[in-house]
Amino acid sequence: MSKQYLKSISFPKVFNDENKTKTIKLAFNENEFDLYKMVKILSSEEIREILKVSSYDEIEEGANKENRKLNNYCITKLKEYFRSKRINLKTNSKTGTFANNKQQEIFGWYPYLEGYSYDFIQDIINQISPKPKKIFEPFSGSGTTVIVSALDGIEVGYSEINPLMQFICKTKFEAIKYASEILGDKIKIDSFLKKLPITNFNNVKLTNKHNYMIEKGYFDHKILVQFIYLLQKIRASHLSHNIKDILLVAIASITVKESNMIRRADLRKKKNNEFKEIEEDVVSLFQRTVEKFINDLLLFENLTVSNSRLVSNNAKVVNENEFNTYDAIITSPPYINGTNYFRNTKLELLVLDFIDKEEDLAKYRDESITAGINNVSSRIPKPEILSYLSSIIKELEEDNYDSRIPKLVKSYFSDMKIVFNNSYKLLKDNADCFIDIGDSKFKNTHIPADRIYEEIAKEIGFTLVDKIVLRSRFSKDGTPLKQYLLHFRK
Repeated sequence: MSKQYLKSISFPKVFNDENKTKTIKLAFNENEFDLYKMVKILSSEEIREILKVSSYDEIEEGANKENRKLNNYCITKLKEYFRSKRINLKTNSKTGTFANNKQQEIFGWYPYLEGYSYDFIQDIINQISPKPKKIFEPFSGSGTTVIVSALDGIEVGYSEINPLMQFICKTKFEAIKYASEILGDKIKIDSFLKKLPITNFNNVKLTNKHNYMIEKGYFDHKILVQFIYLLQKIRASHLSHNIKDILLVAIASITVKESNMIRRADLRKKKNNEFKEIEEDVVSLFQRTVEKFINDLLLFENLTVSNSRLVSNNAKVVNENEFNTYDAIITSPPYINGTNYFRNTKLELLVLDFIDKEEDLAKYRDESITAGINNVSSRIPKPEILSYLSSIIKELEEDNYDSRIPKLVKSYFSDMKIVFNNSYKLLKDNADCFIDIGDSKFKNTHIPADRIYEEIAKEIGFTLVDKIVLRSRFSKDGTPLKQYLLHFRK
């Protein structure tokens, strides 16, 4: 006999004809276990709301009309309800990428290749019912989820380990929140920009760090001295804190463009024609960038936004005061062996003085998700061994491609299990968790990150509600890969 899972629903006597409290005991079979997990955490009142009934007599009448047994009638209605809660995304080739943000005001202020677009987040939020009051984003990046949520009247908590991305997320949010005040100082901003002279910058003094960046070939001297000059002028100005931060984000947004490096997934040296994008007059480019940023804020003048705050620097460490607080999570974690998030932003981190030397990146790599080969070191914590990885790890070890790769895979999914566990604790019962993730491949071994995430989530207590293919990708050897949106529910 197959196993059954039981859930009782009570109907208060005040609603029933006989003035007696009545109870139905629903029986779910093994194939309905995922549905049972979603229903078992609900109160009788919540289930009655889903079934759109108040009394036992109403539910009995509904079952009789459809000529169904009471148990079958209720479970069918519950299935229909939860199926209707699935997300129906308007997917296209740019879904789940940063592409649409480039032309969309504040979302395009910083070219964050690893991000997703504002309309992707809005599409998800629009279909969550009831509308969430609080959203958590474990990997905020440039702040797309944070800003879209706050503009939609949703309070946001977030984590982000990269200090540059923390700064950009916070600055963009506060630029919207205080848009009216900032625009009220537009005359001061225009005056500051006009007073930036065209000079030979001979008086700009270089530090050891600046000389290092030139020696490493990251910048030409004539370019870097202009950045240093601009930073000195911004920091010495009497502009408000919020305006100074916007000007610093403008610096960050043009740093790689004006360097001898280029971001093509990873940061690398420019080649031949790629140097053509460098503008020798950095000051003029900076002025145009700031003018665009200030004009972008006109769209947000007099708008009210909900609060956002940094909950923790690291999604692997969250305060228990935040537990059972959030109605939804929407995030895109680092992909395994994808972009090196710290190396990719090292120029901005150096130029804006978030780090003093390149070696400082190691601290952030060690604390972050072990997502890339360079993160694998003796300093990272010993990973939890996940049984469902055993065949993949064995295949990687037999491949003998790179001894660090099996360690990377073990550590990555062990780290992500910690994040999943924290996410589960942060969410309220019946809350939704949306994760954008893709699979990958190491030589001959396929790493089905989506399926492994499903195993981790199931082990922790999440139920998989839906799995949507966002777009097709390809590995370096041409193997078809996919990007997914996984929809879990606590």
